[in-house]
Amino acid sequence: MPDGQGGGLKTRRSGELLAQQPVLTMSAPPTPASPPVPATVVTPPAPTVKPMAAGAIAAIVGALVAVGVAVFVATRGGGEAEKPPEQPPPVEAKAVEPPKPETKVEPPKPPTSCPDGMAFVTGKNFFMGTESEKPVLALARPLHKVEIRPFCIDIYEVTTEKYEACSDKGECKRAYRDAFWPQGASKRADWDKAKAAYSTLCNAGNEERKQHPINCVTWAQADEYCRVHGGRLPSEAEFEFAARGSDGRVFPWGDGAPSPEHLNACGTECVAWRKQKGLPPVEPMYPADDKFVGTAPVGSFPAARPRTACSTSSATCSSGRRTASSATRPPRASRPRRCPATTG
Repeated sequence: MPDGQGGGLKTRRSGELLAQQPVLTMSAPPTPASPPVPATVVTPPAPTVKPMAAGAIAAIVGALVAVGVAVFVATRGGGEAEKPPEQPPPVEAKAVEPPKPETKVEPPKPPTSCPDGMAFVTGKNFFMGTESEKPVLALARPLHKVEIRPFCIDIYEVTTEKYEACSDKGECKRAYRDAFWPQGASKRADWDKAKAAYSTLCNAGNEERKQHPINCVTWAQADEYCRVHGGRLPSEAEFEFAARGSDGRVFPWGDGAPSPEHLNACGTECVAWRKQKGLPPVEPMYPADDKFVGTAPVGSFPAARPRTACSTSSATCSSGRRTASSATRPPRASRPRRCPATTG
């Protein structure tokens, strides 16, 4: 081993400086007659391996783990590959029907002519109700504008004879022969006395009143009669328009005060009758006798005929399909229940 190298040998291989560790040999202490010591054999230096980076080592380990997992999955279940999951059967697409167009219901066309016994009322705007502050007219307030379509309305009320003909055929319910209204705040004795008195004014079954308007029927009975004959009850607005028109007059004949020539109301004959029956006195509408305590034959007051064409006391049925309206629907009436007739 050359001197001055600190026990090490340096060589240069492939342009790199490789370090070679010294190989030390030891010989036994000389003994007498010892053979000569053989020459020392020098082993070539082993190449130096650069240590690998930590990231590279982790990548190699990850690859080995992945390979192991793949082998495990491939050989699981006796070495057979796992079957893919079954796919659900395809769903048949249903044909979507296009939306059907909406059916428009056209309102009935207004009449241009009317059947016999009916008057044609031209539709217009009018102010319905009143501005009067009288307590008796409280339900008619406030005054408001209403549009009326053309319609037909009976010129005269339904007579007792015509209504009884309908009930005799089983088409209409029989008219009542006694008056009825709710007792309200009246004492029972006073209520019974008044019902007994007004029941004498019911026209059904009275041969002398065949041409009087039918009375003592309910709203439903009047409505049924009109429907049986192809009509309907007029609405409240139609009835008022037929009587008053669009010029705002107070009564069918105008603004003049009522009189026995205009209508059958409570005059002096009414005051006398109430006194006879023991009923409380009332203030008459006019200080004269109209000759009828109860109803009068239809058409008895031509002076009250309104300009719109129906008769004074009221009309009867209306021909049409619209629903009739009424402010009140008493169960029975002591006065005639008119069924104004309209078409429209």
